[in-house]
Amino acid sequence: MKTCPAVWSFASRMSVAVVLIAFATTASADDPIELPENLEIEWTFEVNAESQSSRDLDPDTDDGLSSIRPELILELEYEATDTLSFFTEMEFRRRFELDRGRDRSRQDNETEFNLVQLYALTRTPVDGLSFSFGRRELNDRREWLYDVDLDSIVARFERGAFQLEAAVGRERAVKENLLEPAEDNEDIDTFIVNASFEAIEDQVFGLFALYRDNQDEDDQSRIYLGARAHGEIGDTLDYWAQAAHLTGDDGPNRLRSFGVDMGATYRFAGDIQPSLTLGYAFGSGDPDPDDGTDRQFRQTGLHDNSYRFNGFEEFRYYGEALDPDLSNLHVLTVGAGIRPTERSSIDLTYHYYRQDKAVSGEVPGARVSAETTGESRNIGHGLNLILAYYGFEDIRLRAKLGYFSPGNAFDARVEDAYFIETGFEIQF
Repeated sequence: MKTCPAVWSFASRMSVAVVLIAFATTASADDPIELPENLEIEWTFEVNAESQSSRDLDPDTDDGLSSIRPELILELEYEATDTLSFFTEMEFRRRFELDRGRDRSRQDNETEFNLVQLYALTRTPVDGLSFSFGRRELNDRREWLYDVDLDSIVARFERGAFQLEAAVGRERAVKENLLEPAEDNEDIDTFIVNASFEAIEDQVFGLFALYRDNQDEDDQSRIYLGARAHGEIGDTLDYWAQAAHLTGDDGPNRLRSFGVDMGATYRFAGDIQPSLTLGYAFGSGDPDPDDGTDRQFRQTGLHDNSYRFNGFEEFRYYGEALDPDLSNLHVLTVGAGIRPTERSSIDLTYHYYRQDKAVSGEVPGARVSAETTGESRNIGHGLNLILAYYGFEDIRLRAKLGYFSPGNAFDARVEDAYFIETGFEIQF
């Protein structure tokens, strides 16, 4: 998908100018400038602190890392006409390294000024049909397939209980960080079709197709075809289910694999809304790596695996400390939660991880870098504690604590791993 650099250079400069104008319009409390009714501005200030220990699971090394990341986010929406609007999201962030283990190489502090979104949205005379052009955030409900800011053309159609979204684009076809001279990204064309239908009240069924074609490598393509369902049964039970079949090519090997993710959350009666969640996910492994057909499931590379159960805060639902991709893996999840107040929640989740086929190497996509030996399928166990408090107006507080206990799939001399994230955000 070709992009005109001059157009994007102009758009980037215009975005910076818009940010400066927004600062000017909000900086002076003594003489505020009244904004047009068709212009909406929203500021968000966010701070996140992270700490990770024992990434390599080796008790003889000290490879922990702690950092803090303040962010200032600006969102602007301008309704030019009844059928044409513009949206931009800019993000200024700074990452500070607070502490690092003796065995981890130093990471430089980073400053970013990111063009997260910038697109035009036009509504057509056809009722429910719209198009957008530019960089736009796209995601599916559980971010199991994609959660990505895609330089794209997107068509959306909504009519009654039916919704259809189709997109074609490329991730960061033009650089995202405006402070960097250039970004070296893979040129992967992406095509997405996502359709859903609410056949029964609160019961949504859908089909999806996602195609990724790597322009930098020959015979590197993936096609995901699948179905999903989610909904509510009464006032007590929420459920989800999704499955994908992967085909395509990885060099000389054909891709033929399967992945599924399903579960349900039951809410009990009571003032604190106690809930219980059961989930199961499976990504197939490859029983014979030398037969020319790779049967190990891979997620799309655009996924985030982030959602929530009955609490307020989203989290990595395959575990905060391990956070693996669903590839050659079984994940069994049991969760319990409460809402102590009207705007707060506590979630406790347990995960059991097991390889589909015993193989050696790193767990795909995981925060933990230790390698399995191939002698056991038992990856280990994980625990997560997710705390959220939204009781203050325009302020959100959160904390996420993850623990991973490695199993027999790793070397005998390993130690547990921890991940902690705390943060808050303020909206203006």
